[in-house]
Amino acid sequence: MILFFIYILASIIFVQIFIKNDFISRKILHILISIGVIISSYFLSKEEMIILCAIFTILNFLGMKLKITKYDEKGNFGTILYPLAVLISTIVYYDNKNLYFLTLFPMFFSDPICALIGNKINKNDKTIIGSLTFLFLTFLFSIYFSKNLLFSIVFSIFLTSVEFVSKRGLDNLLIVIFSILIINVKLSPFLSAIFFAFLIAFISLLFNWLDLRAGITTFIIGSFILYSGGFKWVIPLLLFLILGSFLSKLNDKKTKRNLFQVIANGGISFILSILNIFYPNDMLYFAHLCAVSSMCSDTFSTEIGMKFSKKAYLITNFKEVEKGTSGGISLIGFLGGILGSLIISLFHKNWFFVFLIGIFGNLIDSIIGALFERKGYLSNNMTNFISSSLSAILGIFLYY
Repeated sequence: MILFFIYILASIIFVQIFIKNDFISRKILHILISIGVIISSYFLSKEEMIILCAIFTILNFLGMKLKITKYDEKGNFGTILYPLAVLISTIVYYDNKNLYFLTLFPMFFSDPICALIGNKINKNDKTIIGSLTFLFLTFLFSIYFSKNLLFSIVFSIFLTSVEFVSKRGLDNLLIVIFSILIINVKLSPFLSAIFFAFLIAFISLLFNWLDLRAGITTFIIGSFILYSGGFKWVIPLLLFLILGSFLSKLNDKKTKRNLFQVIANGGISFILSILNIFYPNDMLYFAHLCAVSSMCSDTFSTEIGMKFSKKAYLITNFKEVEKGTSGGISLIGFLGGILGSLIISLFHKNWFFVFLIGIFGNLIDSIIGALFERKGYLSNNMTNFISSSLSAILGIFLYY
């Protein structure tokens, strides 16, 4: 373990002395540390590797907060998430080196190499050549460790999609998490899920409901929701997307939903679907519907209220505010929210509870909007995610 610390220190000194470009030095250091992890995995016990990852997660967090190193870009969490990702893979697959390296090599090598190549073309965003590089390298790693051509194709395409939409160093963690998830699915039904998720994402892009990154994120999230729960889970979300897009037209909104809106609206359902893969339960489907009902109620309230109400009132003190103000409510908007919640609630036999929780989530969204979003403490997407998550949690508690 001491030798590993010496190796890391030597790697940092090397890149600081010989590589002057900050971006290139970060990526080279990423690769050097990855090589060190691979070598160490043959000499360290699982417990020692876990301790090592935990130590570096804490050290990197302190280094970022105290601005000790030059390797932490503002808003980039890659240095913290790197050892955290290794920690997760170590806990799950350390005793199976093939699967251990399969989950780590795309993050270890595909990611920094594609960034180095892509950066030559565009320094501010992901590039096609960079993504193709990631795809090619990940496919090679996958075919070597899995010896399964079809799996390798699915694995590499899926991880390339994850890498493309990830920002702020999140790809370090997400690549490893999705690698583990894909390894644990049954390939044949997952292929069907991928096919239909691709169709949904493609149609959404065709109708300009989503921008490109949002479409790819929909493909990723939709694949697992379809695999986990089938169309029973997806149709309520699709209905929400279609109706929400239609209602947006009432107020002449021409903006497409972006990546963060897709995560805010579909994130909790994705988490519930992952749980449903490992612990199938109608309770999780019920919670999923509660979350979607809450979002649909909020969207109906917002769009119908904006179009047809003359006045709006802040939910916390009922003082008149401009229409569209975070936390603002109106009678017509509230009635619209009731309709939105009712539509989604009909997908479950205990529809009345889904209906009530949907309205509850809508009101919670308005209260959070008034207290935090209106003052700039939270974004609208975060408000939506919190309210839908609370609705799902309430659904779990009330299910039994």
